[in-house]
Amino acid sequence: MTIDTKPNIMTTGSQMAAAMGFHGPSGSGKTSLASCFPRPVVAMVRDQGLLPLIDTGMVLPVAHGRGLEFAVSTFSGFLRRLDLLRAKKIAVEILAHSKVATFSNPTGADYSRFIPDVKDKLWALLHKWLDLFAFLTFDVEIKPAAGGKGKATGGARRVLYTEERPGFVAKNRFGLAFAIQGDGPGAGPLYAAFAGAMREAKARNKQTDPVSLTTEVTS
Repeated sequence: MTIDTKPNIMTTGSQMAAAMGFHGPSGSGKTSLASCFPRPVVAMVRDQGLLPLIDTGMVLPVAHGRGLEFAVSTFSGFLRRLDLLRAKKIAVEILAHSKVATFSNPTGADYSRFIPDVKDKLWALLHKWLDLFAFLTFDVEIKPAAGGKGKATGGARRVLYTEERPGFVAKNRFGLAFAIQGDGPGAGPLYAAFAGAMREAKARNKQTDPVSLTTEVTS
């Protein structure tokens, strides 16, 4: 059998709004940054623990050790619901606290880095779903000090790191610069710099020609 037609197979974007995440130490300004987005709708999640939820009937009793399995299924459904918002051009930002954890380095010595304080199974789902996951922290400069130790100095300016490095987890599907910093202290200048970087990346990506694949099927 020979198919004479040569179909063009083209991959296009999802046409959905961005799924973004920010993590950083407590007090780094994650909530303040998210509140700078246009017309934000905030869903606050408070860690109440499993037992109080069971006591109030909000969560059914589950077998010991299986709570995380139920949480993974529920969280997957939650992300699918967020996709419905993204389809309506509503961007989603997810905030997470950071914690310091040891990374088991298969090619050398282990080292510490900042990772989101999220259960591994939940993080596996979230990491795949997010378009951007940036590390938010203060601008810190390490100056040499006596005894071989360094002295940390810095101001109130925040900085977003969009690409992963040994010291922190990050992810960037937009082609943003590695570091984004505001012109002044506070979340406002940082958001202005971030929004500008997103606009530049969007304009730059529109200039890229779509990739097509022409095939001929024969047998």
